[in-house]
Amino acid sequence: MSQTSAKNTAAPGVAQRFHDRLAALVGRPLFWALLVSFLLAGPLLRVMLMDAPGKLPIYGTVDNFRLLNHRGEPYGSPELKGRVWVAGVVCTACPYYNPDYARQMSEIQHRSRNLGTAFQLVSLSINPSVDTPEALAKFAADLRASKRMWNFVTGPVEQVKSTVVNIMSRSAIANRPGPPPKNTSKLDPNRTQYLALIDGRMQIRGYYDCRKKTSIDELMSHIGLLANSKKKPQTH
Repeated sequence: MSQTSAKNTAAPGVAQRFHDRLAALVGRPLFWALLVSFLLAGPLLRVMLMDAPGKLPIYGTVDNFRLLNHRGEPYGSPELKGRVWVAGVVCTACPYYNPDYARQMSEIQHRSRNLGTAFQLVSLSINPSVDTPEALAKFAADLRASKRMWNFVTGPVEQVKSTVVNIMSRSAIANRPGPPPKNTSKLDPNRTQYLALIDGRMQIRGYYDCRKKTSIDELMSHIGLLANSKKKPQTH
């Protein structure tokens, strides 16, 4: 028998032994248990490595406020305490202002719909003299904003300005490298693309650039962490 013929005869034998061993392995419950464990290891590891709510920074506390929503109803701290919420700014008279804002807030609304009343979206007017409840109601309808989840807020100019600055001015500290700016009493127009995450204790836990998909993904993970832990005691 030639060397070539010997190789051809041996090859089917090797293939058959491999097939037999693979079939025997697949038939064992232990094989499937190990495979499932391997497939689940990645997602479980990501969950374990996520920041715990207690490790999220605290940039300050939101002062008590009481304004009007787009339905003309009083809306503010009493409705938000005990809930996780995201705040951003809105200007109905300038649609070019922060063009990514509405799209990202709508995405957050969609992705957080299963949280029920534990979560709220709050859009604060930066032009309250124009953004009447009627104007905001039309804006909300155009965005198909959830009546249960998303409120557009306006009111007396000075009160609205104070609330917006109180919530949003610290975004400059959170997102700019180097030492904090000396003056945070004013809202930097270049920082109004940020969304603020506030927990049930009215503590600001993060700022997220609404222009970036990665920031929104991070925001959603932090919303889930806070919403799922809001009934548990937190230590800081």
